[in-house]
Amino acid sequence: MTNDIVKQKIKNFITYNKGVLLFFAAMFGANIVWKLLISGGEEANAIFLLGRYDLSHIFDSISEQVAGITYFFTRLFDSSVMLTKGNVLGISGGKAVQVVWSCSGIKQMFVFLVIMIFASGSWKNKLWFIPIGLIACYFINIFRTTALTLLINHNYELFQFMHHYILKYLYYALIFLLWVVWEECLKNIKLNNKKNV
Repeated sequence: MTNDIVKQKIKNFITYNKGVLLFFAAMFGANIVWKLLISGGEEANAIFLLGRYDLSHIFDSISEQVAGITYFFTRLFDSSVMLTKGNVLGISGGKAVQVVWSCSGIKQMFVFLVIMIFASGSWKNKLWFIPIGLIACYFINIFRTTALTLLINHNYELFQFMHHYILKYLYYALIFLLWVVWEECLKNIKLNNKKNV
C-alpha cells in the first residue's frame, strides 16, 4: 500500500513539473552534447568540432565582436577603457580582460536553442520565438561582459567570483526566465494573420 502511495506521489510530481524537468534535462543534455562536440578549454586558442574541424576563426571573430560591443557600452560608464588586440579590454592601472571564445555566449545560445527544440508548444510560434530568444541571449551576454569589465576597474578582487559564479548562473537564470515566458505566455498564442477590412 505504501509503495503505491509513493509511486502515485512521484507520478503526480513528474506530471505537475513536466515542463521544468524537461527544461533541466534539455539544459544538462545540451551541455553534455556541447562538451562531446566542441574541444578546447575555456582559455584555449584552438577550438575544434569533433576534435577535427577547426572553428577557431569563427569563435575568434565572435569574441572580437562581443569585445567591440562590450567596449562601446563600457565606454558609456568609464572612458578610460581601451580596446586592444581585437578582444582585450584594457583598464586603467594595467588591468585587462580578454573576451575569449567561452565569453562569446555561443554555448549559452546553443543551450537555449536545444531547450526550445525540446520545449512544448507550437513550432509555428517557436520559429519566431527562438530568434528573439537568441538575440536576448546575445544581449544578456553583452550585459555580462560589460559588467565584468566595469567590475575589474572598480573591484578587481570580486572578478573571479562574479565571473565564475554570480554572472554565469545569472545568465542561466535569465535563460530559464525566457523559457518561463515561453511556457506560460507564448507557446500556444494564436497569431492572427487575417487582415481586417
